[in-house]
This record gives sequence, C-alpha cells and structure tokens, in this order.
Amino acid sequence: MSAAKPGRPAIVAVTGGIACGKSEVGRILAAQGVEVLDTDEVARALLAPGSAALDALCADFGEGILAPDGTLDRARLAARVFADATARRQLEARVHPAVAERVDGWRRTLRREGRHGAALVPLLYEAGMAEGWDAVICVVDAEARVRARLRDRGLTDAEADLRLAAQWPPDAKARRADYVIGNRADRAALERATIEVWRRILQQKEKCDA
Repeated sequence: MSAAKPGRPAIVAVTGGIACGKSEVGRILAAQGVEVLDTDEVARALLAPGSAALDALCADFGEGILAPDGTLDRARLAARVFADATARRQLEARVHPAVAERVDGWRRTLRREGRHGAALVPLLYEAGMAEGWDAVICVVDAEARVRARLRDRGLTDAEADLRLAAQWPPDAKARRADYVIGNRADRAALERATIEVWRRILQQKEKCDA
C-alpha cells in the first residue's frame, strides 16, 4: 500500500496542538514506508552550536540562552518567549523562514525521487506553511489528556497555559485540515485511524494523477 509510484508521491503535513500525538502518528506512518520529517528536529539542527541561526538568537536575546556547553538552553529560551509575545514573534521570525526553506527542499527532493513523505509541522498554519501539500492531517485530542502529557513533560499548569495560548486552537486547525485523526483512545485505535487516513490519501492521489 505504501510503496511510492514514480512521479506520484503523496507528501503530506501532519499538524495539531502541542502534545496531541503528532509524533506517534509520524511513527505509524514511518512504519508504512513513509519518510517522516520532524520540523522540531530541523529547528534543532539549524540552532546547533556555531550556527549562524544560533549566533543571531544570541544577538537578539543574549548569551544567557546558552547552556554551559554552548548549546541552546531550550527551557530557558522557552520560559522567556512564552511569557513575552514580542519575544516569541522575534524568535519565530528568525526560525520559521529557515525551517520552511529546509522543508521546501525536502519536499522537492521527494517529489523528484517519487517517494512518499510526511512532515510533522506543529505550527503549520501559524508559520504560513500550509501550502504545497497533497493533504494536511490534523491530530486532535481532549484537552485533559494534552494537559496530562504536558505535566508528564515537567510543565506546570501555568506553563502549559502559555504554550496552549501561543498556538491556534485545535478546532481551528481541524477545520482547515483535509483529514482529522482523533487520538482519544489507545495506541491501537490511533494506528488504525492513521493507516485508514493514509489509505484514503493514496487513493485520492491516484485518482487525481490518473
């Protein structure tokens, strides 16, 4: 089902709110033979020690955002930008265009080589990256479950409030998406739902390319 057809790859974006299950959907798609790109990992690579992007962030926010080993102290930067909308917009202006450029290059490569792909893009709509996909999948979950995961990650309720407020509401993302996957049961149910959505995307892609 998941083998790519030359010239007819399906390349999709997977989005949704924080801690909703996007990464798990990515793992399920990867098991189906889909190449998965995590834009959080792209951002981490762009902000590696010695990179121009990290130097620019230090110029914006000071070297206090660095850990003793010279890497970005993400917790410290997050505490600052999620408490200050202006600082968050400044960070996004630095990072989002570079991430979008990397994603565009990855997408072009997959189309040229005829390989299926799925990019995990949490801020797909917020960052203006919603165009150019064969489909957009939005993963949703109940807020109580999301908050429980955030607590498991060590966030306080106040910190979770700030992160949730910094993103579009999940229902707004779901309305704009082509497919919605609910992550409100167990992992097996999520896997079934994800595989069914991927099957429908491939079927629709084949019809459009026929």
